[in-house]
Amino acid sequence: MRFLKVLLLASTVAVFLPSCSENTSDLMVQMGTTRTYVINASAKSCLTKATEDQSNPSPNDVGAAFFQVQYLNIAWPNTEKTLIVATIRLKFQGPQFSGGTYICEFAGDNLLALNEIWYAKGEAAVGGPEIPSYKKPTSTAERYTPAQIVSTTCPIVCGGLNTSTSFQSSGTVDIIGFSRDAKGELTPERATGFISIESLGD
Repeated sequence: MRFLKVLLLASTVAVFLPSCSENTSDLMVQMGTTRTYVINASAKSCLTKATEDQSNPSPNDVGAAFFQVQYLNIAWPNTEKTLIVATIRLKFQGPQFSGGTYICEFAGDNLLALNEIWYAKGEAAVGGPEIPSYKKPTSTAERYTPAQIVSTTCPIVCGGLNTSTSFQSSGTVDIIGFSRDAKGELTPERATGFISIESLGD
């Protein structure tokens, strides 16, 4: 269904993937900005923007206060395997968060809504949106293939923060998924970027 909530906030989230620390992954996350600010207001999620009736707009579904991340790029320069993106997860820790941890996670339709092509294709039912293997040009006359990097076309929005006091927090942005080879075998893939958020307080 395309009406799932955009935020999955919890003190802990279990991700059933083996550690990738022993493997070298081609997957990379590129952050357009490394710092963003908390806004003491509510907002609309990408999924709500994609599904709402323009003649009868939906109410904001991301609770105050929120921050947003624009220009997130997923780079996949692998020349042999297709990448399946399963989850984008932002995680922050500190005493200013309830339980000491804040997690904002995107999967399913909420993940698809971050990119207009993903959403139009509706690939969530088969495990997540796919990024094909990178096909290198065979001659200098050929252009760079756009399959190597995919960008979010709608800003990531995470809300429900407490802005009663000012704070700064550094966190991670994880891209979690699987690569699939020509035989259909899957290999866990993961890449981590870093970002900080700042609240100026009430």
